[in-house]
Amino acid sequence: MATTPFALACGGGAAGVRPATGVSENATPPSASSTTPDPTRATTATATPEPRPRGGVARLAAGRSFAFDTLAPHLSGESSTLEVLGRTHSRLVQWADFTSGEFAPDLAASWEQPDRRTLIVRIDPRARWHPRPGGDAPVSATEVAGWLDAVVRRAKVGSAGTPLIQRSQDWQTVESVAAVAPDLVRVRLARSDPFILQTLAGRFALVQRPGFLERPAKEFASAESVVGSGPFMLDALGPTLRFSAHTGGHRAPLLDRLDVSEPTDVADRFGSGELDEATLHDRREAPALRSAHGATLREFPRYEDAPIVSTLWAANPPWNDARLRRALSAALNRVVLADKLFGGRAEATGPIAPVHLASARAGRAISGFDGYRADAEADAREARSLWEAGGGPGLGKVTVDIPAIFEPAFSASSVIVGRLNDVLGKQFAAAVETYTTISKKAVEGRYGNGTPAFWFGWGPPFAEPDPSRWLVETYGANSGRSGVQSGAVKVAALRLGRAYEAADRFAAAREIEAALLQEADGGILHWVAQRHELVRWAYLERPIQASSWWPQHMDAELALDPSAPGYAGRA
Repeated sequence: MATTPFALACGGGAAGVRPATGVSENATPPSASSTTPDPTRATTATATPEPRPRGGVARLAAGRSFAFDTLAPHLSGESSTLEVLGRTHSRLVQWADFTSGEFAPDLAASWEQPDRRTLIVRIDPRARWHPRPGGDAPVSATEVAGWLDAVVRRAKVGSAGTPLIQRSQDWQTVESVAAVAPDLVRVRLARSDPFILQTLAGRFALVQRPGFLERPAKEFASAESVVGSGPFMLDALGPTLRFSAHTGGHRAPLLDRLDVSEPTDVADRFGSGELDEATLHDRREAPALRSAHGATLREFPRYEDAPIVSTLWAANPPWNDARLRRALSAALNRVVLADKLFGGRAEATGPIAPVHLASARAGRAISGFDGYRADAEADAREARSLWEAGGGPGLGKVTVDIPAIFEPAFSASSVIVGRLNDVLGKQFAAAVETYTTISKKAVEGRYGNGTPAFWFGWGPPFAEPDPSRWLVETYGANSGRSGVQSGAVKVAALRLGRAYEAADRFAAAREIEAALLQEADGGILHWVAQRHELVRWAYLERPIQASSWWPQHMDAELALDPSAPGYAGRA
């Protein structure tokens, strides 16, 4: 999948930091002894009830082919960087399991927020740099503060000839960073920020040794140059990344070694016992493996890292008419799209995607909205009525831009335009374009603003497990990104941007989603989230299942059980 250049940034929500409701900017939150639990204080991981197997070598396949560009993760947008540094380096805090919205310790053994503008982080005393040149020493608060200060400075001003860091907007609230004791880092914020822990647990927020952001990208030349504090040390670069356990640090892994190879012939290699875990992209592979291996196989859904969306400018004609937006949404029924485009290996998605498990849980229902009904023909009838009432036939030719990567693999032009013409009338035409062209048109407002056109393809990659920050960025009153008109959406976005409690955040997120679906508002029509199969042999244990986010740090908990079915057949 190509990264779409459409001008929307993805974000995520906050969990685990909660100042008291109604207190002043500098007031102290409730203490841990109050009747309300205080999530500003980290808790240690729950102890495993039984000893788990230790030792052995696990073999995994990466999600995508390797394309290394730089050793500095903040400057990279490449998933390949995480395949290495996600295992060799640490974050200050990490998402506990990507489903609950909670955080767990990593380099930070604990943290607290004495007021809304101050975060105190205590570095785990067991944390050590890898025993490599420049390493083999405890990780100090001074080093962490130096790294964090360099990230913040780069996020705010950049430097000559170098790009801003990934998600640079997330760091704008950080005012200053200081090591206030050998094991304590104080982060001062310019204003309250309910998303600060998300920033510290971000995809590329991997703590580097001082000076790394200033070093040239060419330094990513050898395994020995990769020195972190994470659970694994890199022993070899190449088509297969080879890691060994870092047993002297704060997160010693259960495995002795880990091999991660490029994703070639994964189904055959998995079936022959050469791989212990793999993600399948061909729809024929999972049924064949199920038939051949039965009870020794474990299977989990793994979503593509970006949703299928369309964008149109909702502030001006023709798409400022909610009836026309709703008609498009109803005509392209998500059940039909999932079946025709992806053979059923996709799920309907609203502004909150299925991958956002913490927000898309109980209490949320989208099946009654336009385009989400189980009865596709009922949606079609509704679509025709709305299209005619909104003057759709008078628009003449409506152009649907389809990214070239969709053709011919998914036959998207014939599926999308064929369905629209069948349901709304024969006035739709497809144009196959590059993502560069689509991005330019989107930025120039050419999907609307008097032009009857929109595009259909992969949207921006999901940035965080909680969609709250993305919803605020996209639909808030000051966004200016989508032409959103709904007052209910803007009010809910304002409340969401001030929410520290997870329950308040999830409620506001669902309120925004319902208001958007009611009127197909906001200029972004969400269609489906593509789904693949993650397969794993029964002998490979994970207490927390790998998800569609960045699961590399969870490999510290991988274990091999020689007594489990299938282990004897490993190649």
